[in-house]
Amino acid sequence: MIPLLGIGTTLLGVAVGQLLLGAAMLLGSAAGAPGTGARPRCLRCLGPPLRRAPPGWDVLTMNSGVYAEHSGIDASQGWDEFRRQFLTDSEIVFARDGLTASIVVAQQVKVDNMYLAVNGKIDASSQC
Repeated sequence: MIPLLGIGTTLLGVAVGQLLLGAAMLLGSAAGAPGTGARPRCLRCLGPPLRRAPPGWDVLTMNSGVYAEHSGIDASQGWDEFRRQFLTDSEIVFARDGLTASIVVAQQVKVDNMYLAVNGKIDASSQC
């Protein structure tokens, strides 16, 4: 499903499917125990997560290569500073999820650099 729907939508679909399967199992076990009131309790627990809007899938964050060392970004300043410095300067030109990799081509406007990232690792750049 990943090549057809993308990673974000596929993961969300799997999560919703697991919640529904868990709910069905809870309801099945609650039906076998009359008078326990387990069925209404489990429905109240499952309602809020299912009503919430799914979180956005930030393609740049997921392909930012946070596992790698980034020159010019001080790790001691935390995640918010990383996002501010790295992600605010990048504009997605192309993004696609395949069977074995996520590909992103992005433009860094401030430094006039275009780069190709495969699974978050930058493999090509327009700067030397």
